[in-house]
Amino acid sequence: ESRFSSGGDPNDYAGLLAIVMLVTFFGLLRRSTKFFVGAFGSVALVGILASQSRTGLIVLAAAPLAMLLAPRLLIRLSGRTVLVYGLAFVIFTGLVLISPSMGDLLWERYSTLSQYDSADTWTGRWSIWQGAFQMIASHPVLGVGSGNFPYVAPAYSAQAAQMEGVPVAHNMLISVASEL
Repeated sequence: ESRFSSGGDPNDYAGLLAIVMLVTFFGLLRRSTKFFVGAFGSVALVGILASQSRTGLIVLAAAPLAMLLAPRLLIRLSGRTVLVYGLAFVIFTGLVLISPSMGDLLWERYSTLSQYDSADTWTGRWSIWQGAFQMIASHPVLGVGSGNFPYVAPAYSAQAAQMEGVPVAHNMLISVASEL
């Protein structure tokens, strides 16, 4: 499996880009940086999609909905949000048209979000997260040590023990909470 990332876990990469997206939305409040921030936000959106992170896709869908919690912000950013998402859509559509196999790959990966009983999606993650919460309860003060989640997780989660390669939490917050 080859997914785009900065060298680490593609889900962590998508999580960092999601943070960039939030900063981008707040950066759009300044008119002087409107074009730069809009372009940067669009590139971050495309990066999230290229990472093939299913959680990243959920964040992309949820980010504009979260603005509904802040009506004043929604009024100020609604047009700009459409601009950033629209620009990202054009860029991403262009990339898929250049490489149709990329579109097929993304569709195959993202369509697994509806497979609730699959160990590769929701069921497996619930098991890993339950193991992580047990890990946090067992090591509440110092955690298991920075970077040790993959080595300790198999003792707490049958799903993590069965994973090929290095087990990951698939949740940056839970991973950090269990390690520190």
